[in-house]
Amino acid sequence: MHWNWNIFYAVAVGLLTVIVAGLAGQLAATKPWHKWVFWGAGLLTVILIAFQATSNEDQAAASARKQKELQEELNQIRTKLDQNKRASVGPYKTFIWPNQELLPGKSISVQNQLVVTDGMAVNYRVFDELFSLLGKHDDEMDRRAMARFTRDSYGKLAYQGEDRVKGTGSEKTLYMKFNNVEIAQLYAGRRFVYVISRVEWRNPEGADFHIDVCSYLEPPKQGLPLENLGWHTCRP
Repeated sequence: MHWNWNIFYAVAVGLLTVIVAGLAGQLAATKPWHKWVFWGAGLLTVILIAFQATSNEDQAAASARKQKELQEELNQIRTKLDQNKRASVGPYKTFIWPNQELLPGKSISVQNQLVVTDGMAVNYRVFDELFSLLGKHDDEMDRRAMARFTRDSYGKLAYQGEDRVKGTGSEKTLYMKFNNVEIAQLYAGRRFVYVISRVEWRNPEGADFHIDVCSYLEPPKQGLPLENLGWHTCRP
C-alpha cells in the first residue's frame, strides 16, 4: 500500500467525522451495545475510506506509468522512423574566399559546402573538383564538364565514410591556378570555372543513393572582387 498526503487527508477527514459522530452517538445511546455499534461502524468507515483512497492513488500511479511507457514507445518509433527516412543531400554554399586576385601562377581558393537536409546519410562520401573549360557557355559545355568530372571521379569514392545527420555534411577548400592566357579568357567570357561534387550514401536500411551537384562561376569583371561573383547551377 502506497501512502501519500492525499490518502492521509482522506483518512484524517474520515477519522474526525467518525469521532464527532461517535461521540454524538455515545451521548445519545440508551443501551451499552449502541456505543459499540457507533464506534464499530465508525472504525469500519475509516478503513473503507483508507482503502478507497489508496486504491484511487494506485490506479492513478498505474495510469501515469502506463502513459509514460506509451510515450517512450512512441518516441522510440519516431526516432526509428526519422533514422530510416531517406536522406536528402544538397548544396549549401559555394564561394571564393575574400581578398583574392586573378594573378598568373597564384592559387585561387574556393570553398564548397554540402549538407544533409533531411534524414540520416550512412557512409557519407564526397568527391569535389574545381576546373575550367574553354569555350562559350551553353548546355553542351555543361555536358562536357559533367563528362570530365565523371571520368575524374571514377574510383574516388571507394572508401568508408562517416555517418551524417540532418544539418551536417562536408566542406572542402579547392585550389586552382591560371596563366596569363587563361586569365584573359576568363575576363573575355571564353573560359568558365566549374565546381562539381558527387555524394554517395546509404540510408539506415541499406539502400544506396547519390547526387551530383554542378555549378559554374559567372565571368569575372575588372574592378569587381572575385568573392562577389555569382555561382550558377549547371543546366544538364
